[in-house]
Amino acid sequence: MKKYFTLMICFVGICLMLTGCGKNTNEKIIGKWSSIDNKAVSLEYLKDGSFNIQSKPEGNWLILQDGRLKSTRFDKKIPAVIYTIVFDGDNKMTLTSHDGKSVVVIRQGN
Repeated sequence: MKKYFTLMICFVGICLMLTGCGKNTNEKIIGKWSSIDNKAVSLEYLKDGSFNIQSKPEGNWLILQDGRLKSTRFDKKIPAVIYTIVFDGDNKMTLTSHDGKSVVVIRQGN
């Protein structure tokens, strides 16, 4: 019985470590990113919920409850876009819009 109890404590501890150690989407997205296809294109997601394109303030971002990214531009003529986000580790991210267009970006400075 003591052996079973010890194994259960170890199992619960490992589960807590695995679920508690990972970054959430809000944390992972923060930083500067560049397109794999065109490294001259850069995005920066800031902690305050704003984003820059080519170092110029362009709008605000929000992670929705379902994990998708909503980007709203300051220029109201440009409609908000909602992206599905897929991370490949901490330094690569694929953003896919509702129409199926995808862009793959890598974190700058790594």
